[in-house]
Amino acid sequence: MILMKHFIIAILLLVHIDPMAGQKRRVLADQAYDLMHYSEAIDLYESVFKGSGDSTLLQKIGVCYLKYKNYRRAQQYFGKCLNHMKSNPNLYFKYAELLYITGMRDSSAAVLQEYIAYNGANADTERLNSSISAYDSLMIEKDGFNITPAPFNSKDGDFSPLYYGKQILFTSQRSGSMDPWTGKHFSGLYLAEEDGSDIQQVPIEFAENFHSGSAAFADAKTMYFTTTSKIKGRYDEYNLQISIAGKTIDGKWVTSGLFPYCDPEYNLAYPTLSSDGKTMVFCSDKPGGNGGFDLYVSEYKHGRWNIPIHLKEINTIGDEVFPFIGQDNMLYFASDGYAGLGGLDIYKVNLLKYKESIPANLGSPFNSSYDDFGLISKDRLKSGYLSSNRNSETGIDRIFYFNKKTINP
Repeated sequence: MILMKHFIIAILLLVHIDPMAGQKRRVLADQAYDLMHYSEAIDLYESVFKGSGDSTLLQKIGVCYLKYKNYRRAQQYFGKCLNHMKSNPNLYFKYAELLYITGMRDSSAAVLQEYIAYNGANADTERLNSSISAYDSLMIEKDGFNITPAPFNSKDGDFSPLYYGKQILFTSQRSGSMDPWTGKHFSGLYLAEEDGSDIQQVPIEFAENFHSGSAAFADAKTMYFTTTSKIKGRYDEYNLQISIAGKTIDGKWVTSGLFPYCDPEYNLAYPTLSSDGKTMVFCSDKPGGNGGFDLYVSEYKHGRWNIPIHLKEINTIGDEVFPFIGQDNMLYFASDGYAGLGGLDIYKVNLLKYKESIPANLGSPFNSSYDDFGLISKDRLKSGYLSSNRNSETGIDRIFYFNKKTINP
């Protein structure tokens, strides 16, 4: 009888303690969410979810997965609170996009039309509608290439490859301290043989802490690379900047300064250089652009970089990022502002004729319904590398090797 009494008291205590513990986890989750520590917020939110019908909770979990680039899970959570999301036009449109990205094109079209009926048409709805219409044409070449994961990938995220002699220089999140926003390691530069052997980190003395990556070479001894500013800019954030490093006689890379147009108030990142090292294209969200990250070009003349020119004819209200100048002045870049297969798609345009040319979507298999970016090639797309988080439910970027299939006679 005494044992039964103690058991009942223990159950009553658990009933009262659990809700309190759940409330505390919800408070901690909201705090992590407000700090943009989305990976932490996901774990905390899901520990208190347990089938909850709280639409605010469901939306926040969906946003966390969206920021974490797990599009399928984001779409599932948004779908659980669809009626409540109609009062949030931005998320409601994002749900239509996620349906398209995850292969539910008919459902995407239906939600899109309902969105337009409530909120009217705009540039974003036109882009998504064009993407749905163009889907079949973008899939024509999907079987014309072999695409395989590069052998130097890790489980933690690798992207932005670059040819470096007979080796590949790339950005990786495989080691170092953790970024609380993404729950991944801060990025760094690595060098590997194309067969995946002899992978080594490339240390750069006096480079800032946090992220480093996405490099370009003016010559064998001068490297431009993306890193994090040591000074907080707008929104109290550390923005990206382009740093310069020189190679010493003993083979070490040492930071020597910044690209002259960097400013801690905005991002300036992802440089690419022409083969002669005299033309640089980079990305920035500086004031005066079309929206998001835009592409800019600068010419090196008379010992200095000229004032960058905004490539307004190419840029959209979305993001244009990770440019690469290939052969014949062909500029490859990623964008989410044009009609495409979803997320970031890779496009090409002649850098000398960009004012009168519309960037062409490379279509599948270069592009997928997820983020595709950071393409490089030295033989006019017969082979090369690209970055993508395709086939990943956790938003992990990987580098893929592609080569054109040979047609047997």
